[in-house]
Amino acid sequence: MKKEPVICEAKQMARLYWRWIKECEKAKSPHTIRAYKVSIRIYMEYMKAKGKSLTNFESEDSFSRDTILQWLNWLKDEKGCSPETCNNRLSHIRTFLEYISDRDLKYAHIYLDAISIKPFRYIKKKQYAIPENELTILMQTPDPNSRSGCLDIMIMSFLYGTAVRMGEMRMVQVKDLHLTGDDRYVHIVGKGNKERLVHLPEKIVKNLRNYISLFHGIEPEGESFLFYSRVKGKGFPITEAAIDKRLKNIAKKANEKDPNISLNLHAHQFRRTRATDLSSDGMNPFQIANMLGHANLSTTMKYVDVSIEKKTKDLMAIESAKARLVKPLWHNKDVDLVDLFKDVTTIK
Repeated sequence: MKKEPVICEAKQMARLYWRWIKECEKAKSPHTIRAYKVSIRIYMEYMKAKGKSLTNFESEDSFSRDTILQWLNWLKDEKGCSPETCNNRLSHIRTFLEYISDRDLKYAHIYLDAISIKPFRYIKKKQYAIPENELTILMQTPDPNSRSGCLDIMIMSFLYGTAVRMGEMRMVQVKDLHLTGDDRYVHIVGKGNKERLVHLPEKIVKNLRNYISLFHGIEPEGESFLFYSRVKGKGFPITEAAIDKRLKNIAKKANEKDPNISLNLHAHQFRRTRATDLSSDGMNPFQIANMLGHANLSTTMKYVDVSIEKKTKDLMAIESAKARLVKPLWHNKDVDLVDLFKDVTTIK
């Protein structure tokens, strides 16, 4: 009877790693998957530099709390990574260790040690909405009579008009657009495969019809990506790098008209700007959170770049709405102090 071959621990962990990646691909964005892969690759390159190989790799030592801390300090001091980047790398390692600990209990203590590591402290950079005058210049910079300019205008107007994430926009297919009838919207699949319908303003609908006619023809295929890869074709979405490059080129040209326009234009600024404008126009935080796909209202309140006075007014409106929904626990004025602090189920 043949003996089962001994599989080294490094190969066992590698198998779990690829299973993790495959499962993540079902729910995570391509950007997130790429970030996971980069972090694990960098970590394994660090392990290799420290003398680890297939023959002497041991999870308990290679993913110990001290080893991860040394790796983080190496990233910061030797590789020059920012504290924010180091924290992101740490979160990716933790996510992987959490997955393998769920699959094999022998890794549980490694994961528990990893989550005890405190991230680096840093001051988070404040991101601001694009001022109205600068947004106008950006939109007017591309040539609307050229094919390239039409694509640039459509990308910016779609990002602003729908306030979707760049990754969400990339995955929109022609079949996800509903441009007829009174209620015109786009079907969006967001983080964690959560779905939502986003209203399309009339101007965006008009631009979309012209864009689809130019880039997809009279009879577009529903499975085609709205913004597709110039190299691979309509069955493949445009890459994030391609979108970012186009936005940077637009910003460079717009900067020549107005030096105040930042050269570091990125897709997320349009999302923040749209949310801010809607808030300024009087839309309540609940509606904005639903549009943005935020699970927590607190995220939206931090996200929208509005004045302290506006935030205070919104919070007061929320509290007032909640107060109207709260029913008193007593029915007469004879209730005494003890009654007020009884369990709700006991109050009659």
